[in-house]
Amino acid sequence: MKKRALAVILAVIMLVSALPSAVFADNNATLEKDSEGYYLVKTYDEFCDFLRAKQGSQNYLEFRLMADIVENDSLNDRDLFMNSCRASFDLNGHTLSRTCKSTDRALFYLINDSSLVVYDSSLLGTGRLEFANTALGSANVIRANRSRVTIENGNFKVKSSGAVLLSEGSEITIVDGVFEDDYGSSYGIQVRRTVYGSPAPTVLIYNAVFRTSLDVIDVYQSPTSTFTPSFPDVPIIAVLNGEFYTDHKCGLCYIANRIGECFVYGGLIPKQTLGQMPDYTFANGTTQTPVLVDDKDYYYVSRPMWLSGEKIGLDRFSDAVMRDYLSVLKEKNASDYKKYKADIDSFLASPARAEVSERYLDPVQFKVSVTRSDVKSMRPYSCEPTNEANWNDGPWTLEASLTPVPGDVYLTVDRPKKMTTRFYR
Repeated sequence: MKKRALAVILAVIMLVSALPSAVFADNNATLEKDSEGYYLVKTYDEFCDFLRAKQGSQNYLEFRLMADIVENDSLNDRDLFMNSCRASFDLNGHTLSRTCKSTDRALFYLINDSSLVVYDSSLLGTGRLEFANTALGSANVIRANRSRVTIENGNFKVKSSGAVLLSEGSEITIVDGVFEDDYGSSYGIQVRRTVYGSPAPTVLIYNAVFRTSLDVIDVYQSPTSTFTPSFPDVPIIAVLNGEFYTDHKCGLCYIANRIGECFVYGGLIPKQTLGQMPDYTFANGTTQTPVLVDDKDYYYVSRPMWLSGEKIGLDRFSDAVMRDYLSVLKEKNASDYKKYKADIDSFLASPARAEVSERYLDPVQFKVSVTRSDVKSMRPYSCEPTNEANWNDGPWTLEASLTPVPGDVYLTVDRPKKMTTRFYR
């Protein structure tokens, strides 16, 4: 009888020890909250426990880093884990750094339709996220699995092999920031497709500086005998501007198995990137004269005329992407031209979509970049339909009438009401 009881006790102990630590998250974990509604982050353990206690929370959580935090440990399951929750994180001019020797692969780890906005509100822009794992061969500052990450600004550094950012079937938007490999064998962004049939991963870069030892963006998804991915159901990378420094032979972006698209609309890119043309669509070509940086040649990609907003949704990030793709197919007499023409024409007929969250208080600013002399006028219209499904019914309001001149013209419009989607065309 005693042996049987002992066996039962041991079985229970083994079962409990096998459960993930998230099961035991302290639901009473608390953080101090300031008068503006921000949760104040002062220690790593408090922040980690609080996030794990908020899994599945329907509330939008706003965090602000209040001091430099440098963590060194050998603990498992101490990543900043987000499961089905939404949050913003203000670096506030401070550094959050972790070096571990464990099974944790990332500083922030998002799963199941979570969303994270990272920004630095400090005037000097010194806010920083850093991560290193000395036990594993792969590490990421932010890892997103079927989730959304928006980086508005800040400094991000991976200090061991891996990538600064990892997208596993996720949507990554970078408005600005500096992204660095401090190890000598890491990517800027790795893009992975986790499950076929799930939404294709997308990366939209408005402006950023990347310094990496491997190619800046690495895209990989293995084809299978039961699934043949086709545009637009493939990973899509759109680069609108930035500086991309790397010595690697693949340059800005490598797309394995030719499954994916990279559209480059502007920015300073490595010379070796130009040899990857099957993977790229360049909007308007590149400069003929290289720029010498650290004894290596870089080229500027010149922009076409485009109307872009800082908050335009990824599903409609640029009409020119589709136009370029269609023209390339036509030039190559590709069989896909007829197959996708109707879909692309329908896509182009719809307006650009700009979404502004309740956290943004400033007006929305659009930039019109004019590089063509045959454009005589531009008239942006907008509408805020009560039913987004019927946006085409309007009513449409004329925002302005512009007479373009070569260069950049800025158009500032009022911020939409909270939780409202505004459409532009």
